[in-house]
Amino acid sequence: MKLNQEAFAAKYLHLKDVYQRYPHVVERATNELVKINTYLQPLGAHIGYRVRDEICFYLAYNEEGKLMTFENAFDHCLLQKILPRISGSDARVQRALEQLFTFCTGIELNGEYDALLDFTYAKYPKSADKILHMLRRLADDGFTSFWIGS
Repeated sequence: MKLNQEAFAAKYLHLKDVYQRYPHVVERATNELVKINTYLQPLGAHIGYRVRDEICFYLAYNEEGKLMTFENAFDHCLLQKILPRISGSDARVQRALEQLFTFCTGIELNGEYDALLDFTYAKYPKSADKILHMLRRLADDGFTSFWIGS
């Protein structure tokens, strides 16, 4: 099968392009990202318009292809675009990760990271699992990063 170059051209170059076709996706993603930014702000790790746009493009292509639910697709965005921004060794990092965990699961950890939790119920289970690993590393080693361990 031979493909022409149009098969690889991006459909969405600006957020307004996505908004025209999928306003509900942009609005829902933006609402989630505004909440997330309140947790990331004290770290200086908040996200800007470029990352927001990239996430909305990803979610639009997901919607177009009917590939995953919004929650599953947004969970991937958290893992790809947001959690890698978080690293450090102080209480601000711990607080941001705990807030993000609650955002993903609806559960407050209050410094308890040892329990093995079932994340199948969570809104964003993959991210919740990674956040818990990051919190455990912070508690054990005094430093955490998305890139350390699994």
